[in-house]
Amino acid sequence: MWGKAAKHYEKSDNHSKALKLYIQEGEHKIPDMIDMVSKLKIESLTHELVDYLMGETDNIPKEPTWTFKLYRAIGNVEQAVKIAVGISQQE
Repeated sequence: MWGKAAKHYEKSDNHSKALKLYIQEGEHKIPDMIDMVSKLKIESLTHELVDYLMGETDNIPKEPTWTFKLYRAIGNVEQAVKIAVGISQQE
């Protein structure tokens, strides 16, 4: 139910609480997190999501493609390219 609560907080413009609830819901909500953060372009939310994706929040790094998608969505081409190069080197 964290995901549903997050949607409601997002609609009521409490984006910080919404992101925290999305994170509690888990990895399957990452697309929703990226969508919300990329629309808002609030630096603190972006940093919080990057920390989550890098595993600093729960010590479980997420797939690098999610971080790439986040940077691409917010228009940070430089970071997106760095991550894409890293992903391609791993492949």
